[in-house]
Amino acid sequence: DIDFVEWFKFSFPLILSLLTILYLFLRSRFHDEKKKIGNEFLLKKYNLLGNLSATEKVTTFILLLTVTLWIFKRNLNEMFEISLTDSAIAIFASFLFFIIPFKKKESILDSDWFSRIPWNILILFGGGLSMASLIVSSGLANEISENLNTIRSFKLFFIIIFITLITSFMTEFTSNTATTFLLLPILSLFAMNNEIDVLTLTFPFVFAASCAFMMPIATPPNAIIYSSNKFNISFMVYNGFFINIISVLVISLYVFFFKIYNI
Repeated sequence: DIDFVEWFKFSFPLILSLLTILYLFLRSRFHDEKKKIGNEFLLKKYNLLGNLSATEKVTTFILLLTVTLWIFKRNLNEMFEISLTDSAIAIFASFLFFIIPFKKKESILDSDWFSRIPWNILILFGGGLSMASLIVSSGLANEISENLNTIRSFKLFFIIIFITLITSFMTEFTSNTATTFLLLPILSLFAMNNEIDVLTLTFPFVFAASCAFMMPIATPPNAIIYSSNKFNISFMVYNGFFINIISVLVISLYVFFFKIYNI
């Protein structure tokens, strides 16, 4: 069992460091004095938002309901003796967008909703999940597990940085959820077999799985940015590569020098 308070106390400085470094990197590369954003500009934009519309209120309700069901899924299953899954909750929530009215008899989504979906991004992201599934079904996951033992003779720091680096670039082509689902059990077993503290390897691995800034399929935020059609893949790969390397070094150094205790 993991103590959430201790985990937060250990991880917060790392999160703050990564955000600070990311800010400094972006500011150094894309700083433009002509496009400064001050408090007045932000306040003006905020005031333009106005009050929540009926559509936004219903959407907020559905999202909060979905998150609540996800959080208390286990309790509901035990209480009502059912087998509620995350997927079932998501599908149920999606149906609500077609059922709950916000204006007379109109629902939030209508029969034309599918024409407004960025299918290219959806298929691209789904391809990443499919690729992760193929890695398991093809036996590549087992090969990775067996060949991982070749690094057990390395020093601990090099093991950490190797795992962090491989994870950061592997998750560029599969979703972070699929990557963690695939490799977390393998890393845990590797750590126990080599008498290494499990959290010392899994902690940087989990962080690195979210540090993917190069490809649109890596994380949902990347996909959202790419769907704006304001950035091409070459731009994302070029700048994301440097951010990946910086993130890998910061995570590895932090975990190695500030050991994980009492979590």
